[in-house]
Formats: sequence, structure tokens, C-alpha cells
Amino acid sequence: MGLFKKKFNAVAEGVSGEYLWRLAFEKIRIEIPKEAGTLYDSGNRYVLYGRINDNTIQKQEAGGIEAVINCALSFERKRAIIMRDGRIFLNENIEDRDEYIRNSLKSVMYRAKGMFEDGGIFRRVHERLRMR
Repeated sequence: MGLFKKKFNAVAEGVSGEYLWRLAFEKIRIEIPKEAGTLYDSGNRYVLYGRINDNTIQKQEAGGIEAVINCALSFERKRAIIMRDGRIFLNENIEDRDEYIRNSLKSVMYRAKGMFEDGGIFRRVHERLRMR
């Protein structure tokens, strides 16, 4: 592909500096096995939280293969990595994890959906969440 980045297959969400309330997003390209349950990147560990399936978020156990990723981003701390295929990985050291899942994860998914060209699975999930 020459000088151009390969097509992205994931969206990372994180924060920078003192702006902990501001969601920051970046498109990334990472190669991980379908069976990956844990991702490692620069001393951070991301555990599979769940998968979007049939318009619902289904929690999943984080077993499976461990994979090492390398993605330098413009923000300081990644909190979530959402794959195009619907897998959601959360940083195991995320502050206020339950609050993040309850208050921010839906917004993160909506934004990730908009960043993927076709919307795919994320469009259907957001439409269902919006109806609740």
C-alpha cells in the first residue's frame, strides 16, 4: 500500500492530560487472532469485555489467546479498543470501570460505528440502544 496506512480495523478510545471527561478516538490497524481474549500494549493489558451479537452486547470470558499489539496513539491512556467485528476490549486498569461501562461505553460504541465506513454491526446496536 506504499505510503498510505492500511485500512483500519479497530477504533481506540482514551484520554489525554487533565481532560478525563473528553472521549478521544483514533482509528488503528492491529492484527490479532479471532480467539484473542487479552491484548498487551506498552505495559497495558486489555481484556475482552464482550462482543456485539444480534443487536446486544454479550459479555464474554476473557480466556483464549493472548496477543501483543503495538499502536502508538496521540492520547495518553487507552481505555477501550473496539474491533470492526464487534469485539470490545477494555483496559484492565481503567478508573471507575463500572461507571465507564454504565455511562460511556454506549457513546464509545456510537462514535466507533461512525468511524467505520459501513457502520456494520455497530449501527444495529446503537439503534437498539437508542430505543431503550
